[in-house]
Amino acid sequence: MGIVTMRMPGRMLGLAMAGLLSLAATPSVATTLFVFGDSLVDTGNADAALRGQGQPTRTPASSGYFQNRFSNGYNFADVLSMNLGQGPSQAFGYPVAPFTYFYNGPNFSYGGAQTRDEGHGTPGHSPSFQDQLALFAASGKTIGADDYVLVTFGGNDIQQELLKKIANPNYTPDFTATDTALRNGLAALVGAGARNIVVTGQAVAQRGVGGGEV
Repeated sequence: MGIVTMRMPGRMLGLAMAGLLSLAATPSVATTLFVFGDSLVDTGNADAALRGQGQPTRTPASSGYFQNRFSNGYNFADVLSMNLGQGPSQAFGYPVAPFTYFYNGPNFSYGGAQTRDEGHGTPGHSPSFQDQLALFAASGKTIGADDYVLVTFGGNDIQQELLKKIANPNYTPDFTATDTALRNGLAALVGAGARNIVVTGQAVAQRGVGGGEV
């Protein structure tokens, strides 16, 4: 099993990413890239949910956004997926009748998502890591031993803690729930069959799924 974490200086990170892309470029068997995360890797889920509920998109092409992504071009999930020979990363979409925006892809990431499950059920809540895993479980999809899983969370967790600090200077940012949610989520993925996991986007938990450093 390989759990690769990215928490290193820019040059080393670039080299590590290059190595991953090279590895993905020549898969020995057909593989799928499953994605869980936030806007850095969302390829249309937030857009699908909003439009499925009759709300305006947050990623309009008129403002420079590319194909319902939070970027002006393909994102990292797309690049990895294309290097695996699967084409751009396909969003899972909004599986609610009339299924106008249901794509049934392997990308479950959602713009605005936090690792931890904070604000569940409140208006505007973005599906957390746990929520995305539940959606994956309900989808009937399975992760094969040769498939890849990309997990990209963290920015929104940090942002929310900083906002609490701004509102209350005496507040001490606490990422315990984020740490726990990450480790529990990774354990769930391993339990679901994942053997090749890449974690990016945050300072990863110091202790991993099996007790050692991730």
